[in-house]
Amino acid sequence: MNGITKITVAVIVGLGVLIGGGLGLRYVLAEPTGQVEAREQTQSGSNRIAQYERFYDLCTSAKTAQDQITNLEQEHDGGVSESRAGQITASITALRGKRDESVNKYNSLAQRDYTAGQFRASNLPFEIDGQEPIKCNVG
Repeated sequence: MNGITKITVAVIVGLGVLIGGGLGLRYVLAEPTGQVEAREQTQSGSNRIAQYERFYDLCTSAKTAQDQITNLEQEHDGGVSESRAGQITASITALRGKRDESVNKYNSLAQRDYTAGQFRASNLPFEIDGQEPIKCNVG
């Protein structure tokens, strides 16, 4: 082999080693890098605010549905026509579903300590019981 061929082979082998080493290093560092990126995204200001507001929105939605149910039950108990009673019953059923959906979403998010749950405001309940009066400002 002449000098140029040896240099060419050495360069190709060297590039192969560098590329292989780079890919190997990338593989080894993938998990720690991914964890850091996930943590940074979770802790970002925009995510904090969005999660904070989401808890308030879900609590308020559940409370509003509960208040509407109470109002409709009072109207029903006050004596209404048969057709109105049917409308009220249907509305109450729909509102209970809406309330339960908001309560379930809220409670699910509150359990996620590593992600969304850590951004629940301290004056919001840790968990909502849809069968009890809902208070969105506990403190």
